[in-house]
Amino acid sequence: QLAQKEWVLDTLRPILERHSGGEMHTFGSCENGFWMNGSDVDACLVIRRCTQRSSWLTKLNLVRCLVEREKFGTAEVVRAARVPVAKVAGKDGRELVDISVNNVAALENSRFVKALAQLDPRVPCLGRFIKHWASSRRINNRAEGTLSTYTLILQLFYYLQTRESPVLPRVADLLAVATPA
Repeated sequence: QLAQKEWVLDTLRPILERHSGGEMHTFGSCENGFWMNGSDVDACLVIRRCTQRSSWLTKLNLVRCLVEREKFGTAEVVRAARVPVAKVAGKDGRELVDISVNNVAALENSRFVKALAQLDPRVPCLGRFIKHWASSRRINNRAEGTLSTYTLILQLFYYLQTRESPVLPRVADLLAVATPA
């Protein structure tokens, strides 16, 4: 898993940043503490003045062309997705990374999840268990009309915040401490 992320950051990122004019960031489970065996890497190219869906699709087609030109494997642009992505697969056909453009909300969501998960060492273990449980039942794939892993993790956080003896503090309490009146 780590080698996969390192390849994305060390090999793919420099080429994509040079040709797209953007910065590539990873997000999702590979950043927030919920990464598991079999998880792919999620990445986002943040490109200034690239605000329209048509521009995102152009950049994702550039990703596809670069992956194929450099003989890294294949890339398929999924245009119909709510957030379009280029799905990059290695030469062996194994999915390596999903790349989106200007999906800044996903970057922020990952930071939020990571911050809460780091408050108690039991949280990432429990979250990975729930993710595994949901995956084995095929109920955590938004593309198939089920809940996203992000939604399941937020539900876990809510439960851990509202139980009789809270494991996690409420976000409102964290914000109150961070911004004194």
